[in-house]
Amino acid sequence: MQGFQLLSEFTGCEGDNTLLHHPESLRKLCLSLAMLAGLTVTGDSFVAIDELGVTGVLMMGTSHLLVHTWAEARFTTIDIAIVAPLPSAAETAHLLFQQLNQHFRPELVSVQEIELSHTSPTSTTTPEFPDRRMPRF
Repeated sequence: MQGFQLLSEFTGCEGDNTLLHHPESLRKLCLSLAMLAGLTVTGDSFVAIDELGVTGVLMMGTSHLLVHTWAEARFTTIDIAIVAPLPSAAETAHLLFQQLNQHFRPELVSVQEIELSHTSPTSTTTPEFPDRRMPRF
């Protein structure tokens, strides 16, 4: 398994204010961006969290796009994970990130990028682990 994960915080979002408040507006944007990136969406959920903001997720097989907004603070967190061979996974994640950045128009951006990789173990034996159960009292 190979892939790429991009985590970001947008502070001082000056873009489309409806994205911070309205689940359907954020959902439509995320779906259109996934289509633009050539991703197949297998499920989604976007909900308003009281008057605080929106939480939304697009599921795309083993990949995802998560967006959380805090409307009053004009703050947004983003988690993009694309499971695909590198470098295409990184390119797809960056495309989604750049488009979200253009729509939210943050004053300040922080980003963490993680290359995902996992290889199957060459051995089929299960390692021995000591018994770590807690004693009964």
